[in-house]
Amino acid sequence: MFASLSCSSGNPNVKNEDLLKWHNYLLEKDQAVIRSLGKDVRGVIETMKAGPLRLGGIAKSYANHCIVTGDAAGMIDPLTGEGIHHAMEGGKLAAETLIDAIEAGNFSEEAMSVYHRKWMDRFGFDFGWSMAICQFLYRFPIFLDAATVAVQLKGNAFLARWADIMTGRVPKVHLLHPVFSVTIFFCLIYLIIKRTLTCSWGRVKID
Repeated sequence: MFASLSCSSGNPNVKNEDLLKWHNYLLEKDQAVIRSLGKDVRGVIETMKAGPLRLGGIAKSYANHCIVTGDAAGMIDPLTGEGIHHAMEGGKLAAETLIDAIEAGNFSEEAMSVYHRKWMDRFGFDFGWSMAICQFLYRFPIFLDAATVAVQLKGNAFLARWADIMTGRVPKVHLLHPVFSVTIFFCLIYLIIKRTLTCSWGRVKID
């Protein structure tokens, strides 16, 4: 049995050691897992293992006669975990750099550094925004709820533009555009009022 568990990069308290807790929880508490596997499975189910992913790019993805791309270069968006699009872009830029290197007969570290600058300019700069947003949402998750409400209210066109940003096709700074920021702000006010009234009404009923 194979399972995947994602740990939020925005939560500084999440550690790889937490996997054991979730492993035991799934085997002992999750009814779907218990129904599927039975109660006595510890002898046949190995403990979860994990390897940390490099998020947000690495400081140096090149060396003499060497360039690194994809997950190995940390081309994974810290906010969404998206990496396929960036890996494909990085691979294309790597190929272009190597073609130039072959034609020039120059595979020095300086020649390879062109590749690093290219992918940083293309999409790597956006990883800093992603990490900041991720950590912000960890501290204030109601903004994520407000974004969900905004998507539900605005429909497919809004969702398509949102998807472009979340998949890295459009920089995260576009979230500051009024189309998103103003809409999400009003949805946030709506949620705060709704939850406040719900809590107040609940206290009145209890009293």
